[in-house]
Amino acid sequence: MYVRPAKTEDLHSIMDIIASARQLLAQDGSDQWQNGEGPNEEILKADIDKQWCQLLIHENKIIGTATLMTEADPFYQEIYVGHWLYPDQPYTTIHRLALDPSVRGQGISRNFVSHLLTLSLNQGYHFVRIDTHPKNRRLQALAASLGFIQSGIIYVAEKPKGLRYVYEKALENN
Repeated sequence: MYVRPAKTEDLHSIMDIIASARQLLAQDGSDQWQNGEGPNEEILKADIDKQWCQLLIHENKIIGTATLMTEADPFYQEIYVGHWLYPDQPYTTIHRLALDPSVRGQGISRNFVSHLLTLSLNQGYHFVRIDTHPKNRRLQALAASLGFIQSGIIYVAEKPKGLRYVYEKALENN
């Protein structure tokens, strides 16, 4: 299993994985990525062009996709009910994390995020952030299991619908 940057020709496979994740979120009662919101081809093409879209590959098959953003996230400028632990440090942000349904429940998302943390560190970033919908218990549990600290809430759209929990993690310097 390894991670590689996505290419434009991977877009169809990425969209299939995103569609499956959208269904899973709906089954979990979350409105995240529903009703035309969330990752679409235009957003993912931009991620690919910026070399932010990363794919998890196993046996020559794309089994996961995520965006590892290396610019400050504009939605993270204003934080509520909490504060950033490392407000002035450059950071990467993990967005649009999704796995192929055939590999869910096997701990692979933890492996994938670990790869993304390594990529962050190799690119010179010692701080990583992630956010999720309050009903996305899967990602909340994953973040906690990897040592992310919940820092507060942000809004990615109008209140209250756009509320997201935000987490951050410091990576070792040595």
